[in-house]
Amino acid sequence: MAKDTLYIGVDLGTFRSVMVSNDKHEEQVLTVIGTPKDSIAKNFLRRDVLFGEEALKNRLALNLFRPLEHGVIKDTPEDKKFIGHFINHLM
Repeated sequence: MAKDTLYIGVDLGTFRSVMVSNDKHEEQVLTVIGTPKDSIAKNFLRRDVLFGEEALKNRLALNLFRPLEHGVIKDTPEDKKFIGHFINHLM
């Protein structure tokens, strides 16, 4: 029985977040999350949540969130909700 264990490290940064695994996969994303401002933006973007560069690229149609402040997850329901989406996006 082979013991192939995948180790993953996640660094949630105030500006940039990184995920690294022991199989040498690395993903860097700006720590910014965007949600459509209205139904027109949602239909145009065809998604409920955008992350990183893609969120900044579409910033005029989005409400942008930076869920970390001074290295700590902000204490608002929106930020707590979207940090979970962000971690799933990194994985």
